[in-house]
Amino acid sequence: MLFHDLTMSLVLPFLLCLPLFFFFFSLKKKRRVDKELVGTGTGLLPPGPPKLLFIGNFHQFTTTSSLHRRLHHLSRRYGPLMPLQLGSRPTVVVSSARIAKEIMKTHDLEFAGRPSFVCQQKLEGIEEDMHY
Repeated sequence: MLFHDLTMSLVLPFLLCLPLFFFFFSLKKKRRVDKELVGTGTGLLPPGPPKLLFIGNFHQFTTTSSLHRRLHHLSRRYGPLMPLQLGSRPTVVVSSARIAKEIMKTHDLEFAGRPSFVCQQKLEGIEEDMHY
């Protein structure tokens, strides 16, 4: 009986801590992958504002200023081409006419097959991928 109680007193905390270990391990791995994707010249994406785990960059749009003013403020800080994570969707924001023209003229095939948002289709009633 004493051995059983001792075993349960050691096994139960271990079993409770195991999911926490896997959660923090996966979080650390995700941050490492994010750092590889966003870099200072070597990454695939330009540098952007820091994001939170589940909500992405939504916390940066909770101020009282309007959306276009907040995006303008972020573009002055991070440049005319910046990645944002809107929930689980990665998004690239272009705030320069020159870069937008280059994307639509020379890189149109890379952006042609990207998925559209369901809420966008319901609000507009049409499927458009670019907004001006």
